[in-house]
Amino acid sequence: GLIVYPAEGDDNASFFKEVQASGFPIVLIDRAPRGCEDMVVLTDNISASKHATELLLKSGCRHIAIFGNNSDKALSIRERHLGYESALEEVHPRYERWIPMNLDENTDSMYQAVSDALIAMRARDPKIDGAFCSQDWLERALILACLDEGIEVGSQFRIATYNDFGETFFPYPRRLARIEQQVEEISRRAVERLYDIQAGKPVELGPIRVVAKIIPASE
Repeated sequence: GLIVYPAEGDDNASFFKEVQASGFPIVLIDRAPRGCEDMVVLTDNISASKHATELLLKSGCRHIAIFGNNSDKALSIRERHLGYESALEEVHPRYERWIPMNLDENTDSMYQAVSDALIAMRARDPKIDGAFCSQDWLERALILACLDEGIEVGSQFRIATYNDFGETFFPYPRRLARIEQQVEEISRRAVERLYDIQAGKPVELGPIRVVAKIIPASE
């Protein structure tokens, strides 16, 4: 059997579908290509992103930006954007910045892009008072950009983010609303699913979603 992570890239969809159709047990984790969602186990990204953005609203933010990875081929990234949009359904305007980045090479240019985006958005609308980040590295870059601009994170500007590298990854972790993916539970569910397929047991079609842990910011 195969457990594939990350299964990113729509060009791989036909291969995964062929493997599945052959009867060979296969389970994808996190980033299923379009058309392969029935094979994947992943975080409930829509619900988690909506909840985290709603925490910003409850803290008083009304002009909330999103900083996202520009990889629209990643199911998880697309769903995080949907969660952000769902939370702000009745709130306008919205501010979106999609940062070109390779998650394996978090270069100075990515940090500069986040800083430039923050400056440009606040020049256009100084009322921007919060941001949702779809990935740790974007959040770290945003904190540094805020520091450079003299913006106090946690009071003048509130942030919610996915946090896969632990709270010590950030300068001010307690000032952030953080989403922690339950990686062990995702892995357990993926292995159980693979065993069931191997045993010829009926399995529910994916995506199989695992609830994330939401940690509010400390005042």
